[in-house]
Amino acid sequence: MVSTAQQEEDAVTGRPTPAPRSASRARAAYWILGPRATAWLCTGFFASLSLATIELVIAVFLQLFLKSLGVLGPDVKVVAVVEGIELTPGGFAVGLAVIAFFRAIAQYLNAQSTNIAMETVTARLRRLAIWEMLRHPEQRFVAASHVNALVAEYFLKTSLFAYSFAALLAVFVQAVALSVILFAGAWRETLVAMTGLFLLGLVITRVNRRAVAVAELVPDELRKLAVGIERVARNFFLVRVLRTQDDEYRRLRHAVDAYESHSLRSAIFGNLPVALTPFVGVLLIIVIVVLGRTVLHTPGLVLLSFLYLFMRFVQLLAAGATHLSTCNQYSPQTRESLRYVQKLSPFLPEALGPAPVAARARRRASERSDARPPGVTATGVAFRYGAGPPVLEGIRFEIAPASQFAIVGPSGCGKSTLLALLLGLLAPASGEIEIDGRSPRAYFDDPSVRVGYVGAEPFLVAGTLRENLLYGAEDDTADDALWAALADARLEDIVRALPEGLAHFIGEDGSGLSAGQKQRLCLARALVRRPHVLVLDELTANLDVDTEAELAETLRDLRGTCTTIVVSHRKGILRYADRVLSLAPP
Repeated sequence: MVSTAQQEEDAVTGRPTPAPRSASRARAAYWILGPRATAWLCTGFFASLSLATIELVIAVFLQLFLKSLGVLGPDVKVVAVVEGIELTPGGFAVGLAVIAFFRAIAQYLNAQSTNIAMETVTARLRRLAIWEMLRHPEQRFVAASHVNALVAEYFLKTSLFAYSFAALLAVFVQAVALSVILFAGAWRETLVAMTGLFLLGLVITRVNRRAVAVAELVPDELRKLAVGIERVARNFFLVRVLRTQDDEYRRLRHAVDAYESHSLRSAIFGNLPVALTPFVGVLLIIVIVVLGRTVLHTPGLVLLSFLYLFMRFVQLLAAGATHLSTCNQYSPQTRESLRYVQKLSPFLPEALGPAPVAARARRRASERSDARPPGVTATGVAFRYGAGPPVLEGIRFEIAPASQFAIVGPSGCGKSTLLALLLGLLAPASGEIEIDGRSPRAYFDDPSVRVGYVGAEPFLVAGTLRENLLYGAEDDTADDALWAALADARLEDIVRALPEGLAHFIGEDGSGLSAGQKQRLCLARALVRRPHVLVLDELTANLDVDTEAELAETLRDLRGTCTTIVVSHRKGILRYADRVLSLAPP
């Protein structure tokens, strides 16, 4: 089993958690592809066989055409199947058009199968990532660097791997079919050619091993870069104040340069087979022509057909070398994606199945409920992350329905952990928490329960004030309810003074609003739903004293309407709290 602490470290660093052994990699690959892409890959397989057959038809057609032109003498034998057929100019045109038509269809199906494989893999992996972030039953924290690395690197490279692998499969099928045809038509010449290609394969294998070894270094540098960017973004002001921009720049620059260097080196080794294959193919054609005319005494017509088919064979090998290079280069990212799918294997039917029922229907159900502000009791609650020291121990308290309860203490004392326990995001190591007689998870999973939440950083969406207030609420909520919530949050006068009123547009960063106005807007949004439970997590952490005092007065007016839980390290917001739980640092 993987500890909770290890899971959280993996989420922050972007390193995938080891996969359960019960989930095979082949099954994970099937889940990544899905039934549609798998069906298309099968279609591509048969299309590749058709292309190989068409190449044989072209070779036979070429013989027949040359004989009809008189280039070949009447005593020269062609393939028995077409012996005696006279090819007129009209017949030549029709035959060529028919061949081109069926070849175009086969090429289309072949190309379409690879594109569908690539796009399907990308979409299914992205669905899985957003499901883990938003709907995983364990409701684990998923770091932004982890999600960004998955979507921007692992999933993208895995989809390119899928594209190249599907194309490589098609090339392999055509190459095998053509090799059988070549052996059947001229086995001695084919044996000479295959001996040369075998020696080339030994060289390519060695080069590919080196390419894979270098490619293995790329994901590590990406993880360092993603985690570093997120760390700097979260602590931007600290970096500026301490003037450590140059240090952070050098660290991130090193990760970028290392990522580029490993990627380029991997590409250098990967592209060598792409250039070597056609070059060796040309040398082999020269050798076969010389041997065919001087040693093997191959009939001219047979040699002509053989050279055409062999050139097509070499072209396939060159294309295969390109796709194999891509597969080698992106195999580390694909392996990590497979492990990611294996890790979530118990949830794949839900995560990759139909979309969930619309939240709007659930919210309507909550409006019809008779739920009320709950009471909360905690008895002997303790919690630790993995095998680390206890973060909380022996916590006991009781919150009366519709009262205001505050959790205070310095940073690192466990305030956020206790809040996560109250919200059912974590489970106590020992002890018990009950909300209205139920576990926190069961209580907050009840669609009839309405919850409001405001954090330290205002969460706003690009859109009108009305759209921001309706985020998470009923779309048909009346404007009167929005104005009432704005009044409770002491923002009504400011919004009414705007020319557009509720139609006033703001950016995702709340441009045009002060820090206090942003927080009051978030509080109004929480109040629009008429919550049974209102959670204020460091509501005033980034606000001045006067704004904090105004919000404290707002909380006074809300007493008796909902059960309010306030987490803060500042005393101003706690003025009207019914009970304060002070946590000592561990």
